[in-house]
Amino acid sequence: MFPWARFRATKAAIKLHTLLDLGDPVPTMIAISDRKQADVRVLDELLPKPGAFYVLDRGYLDFHRLSRVTSVKPRPLVGTMRS
Repeated sequence: MFPWARFRATKAAIKLHTLLDLGDPVPTMIAISDRKQADVRVLDELLPKPGAFYVLDRGYLDFHRLSRVTSVKPRPLVGTMRS
């Protein structure tokens, strides 16, 4: 289905980055990438919205890019969670 996602003769992988608005049943944004692309590059495509709630894992950690997301709110709440 995605020939560009092949990384071995018998294996392929894609990443599906999804932005959801809890008030809308349809995703606001979907970005598809291959397994080699760094997750953090999706933040370049993201248009931050005031009042939005973002859940990101450590693959998205880049303080320069993250500051663009947190700058739309006067006092953003940023925290970490351990599993």
